[in-house]
Amino acid sequence: MTGAPLGAGPPAAVSSADRARHHIALRLLPFVFVLYITNYLDRTSVAYAAIGMARDLGFDDRVFGMGIGVFFLSYVALQIPGALLVERWSARGMICSTMIAWGFFTALTALVHTPVQLYMARFALGAAEAGFFPGVIVYLSHWFIQEDRAKATSNFMAAIPLSLVIASPVAGWILGHNWFAIQGWRWLFFLEGVPAILFGIAAFFFLTDRPREAGWLTPDQRQWISRRLEEEKPSNRQSVSLGQALRSRTILLLAAAAFLEYFTAYAVIFWFPTVLKAQSGFSDVRVGMLGAVPYVVALIAMLFNGWHSDRSRDSAPILGNSNGDPQRVQSRGCGGNDQRARERRRLCRTLRIWPSAYSNWISRRRIRSLDVLCTCCGHPHVIDTGDRTPAHF
Repeated sequence: MTGAPLGAGPPAAVSSADRARHHIALRLLPFVFVLYITNYLDRTSVAYAAIGMARDLGFDDRVFGMGIGVFFLSYVALQIPGALLVERWSARGMICSTMIAWGFFTALTALVHTPVQLYMARFALGAAEAGFFPGVIVYLSHWFIQEDRAKATSNFMAAIPLSLVIASPVAGWILGHNWFAIQGWRWLFFLEGVPAILFGIAAFFFLTDRPREAGWLTPDQRQWISRRLEEEKPSNRQSVSLGQALRSRTILLLAAAAFLEYFTAYAVIFWFPTVLKAQSGFSDVRVGMLGAVPYVVALIAMLFNGWHSDRSRDSAPILGNSNGDPQRVQSRGCGGNDQRARERRRLCRTLRIWPSAYSNWISRRRIRSLDVLCTCCGHPHVIDTGDRTPAHF
């Protein structure tokens, strides 16, 4: 069951609904955008810290490769339980607790002296970050109607390329300073971990779990958004077990495609700074400035891609990955009105997209099948496909 179009009803009611949507977006989206920037800064800080750690501690590429890998080992293993915990507990609580934990472990990485200590710190960081992304996705589904949800989530995830644009020059500048006779890479971990702790504390007081608890909305606005979200919940939810998801050909195909894409993307994110440093001999500051260039291009391309898609209303063939890189897929074979054509269109849209109707068909079992796909390697990007029906595997 879905709610009536927003254009239906008396003009006063439509105006009140628009004000509620605008108010929710202005309050929540900038804040969660900053939270995700903080998340990626902490996750990728090791890429630039590696330059200083290799110089001061003698760590080689094998050590850094293992340190990067163990992060994702715990991250993948705990993201599915984290997603289930979000639904059973509190999205706001998950966001707050994960931010405080990962900020603590990022700052703690500044104290490492041996490879084993680095592995332990990175493993703990991956475990701490595992529940953040599903927590935010579920949180947004508690506040945004279907018409706004994909746009809200894509705006939230635009923080990825922007965070890399910010991280590169800042990290390079910090690496070049040894304040109080402490190496720059240690300051990098500490200074990027502290904001996560502070934002995690702030999130507890700033975020509200459900619209009915929001004192910053008027009673009419709380009633409207709560009713609309309830109306959009489908009546025919279907459960998918973890075993069924693992046996699904579609799930395995999409997981393999996402794995290959993220294999390349994370190789660039984590190794580009050290390769540039080794090949050029530039200073740490200059390496940081040049390291931002690919992500500036990616951010511009992503913004242009969204503008072009909205202007031409041709969103189905345009896909964007989590690094903001636009990818166009062939529309051939994705048209028609028959069942198989609809399935092909769904596959084209789903290949690199988190379902825009995520929360409307979510169940504790079904979220497992999403996470089997999404936790294999990272987070897919989100665009508004215009499809308002619950996805089915």
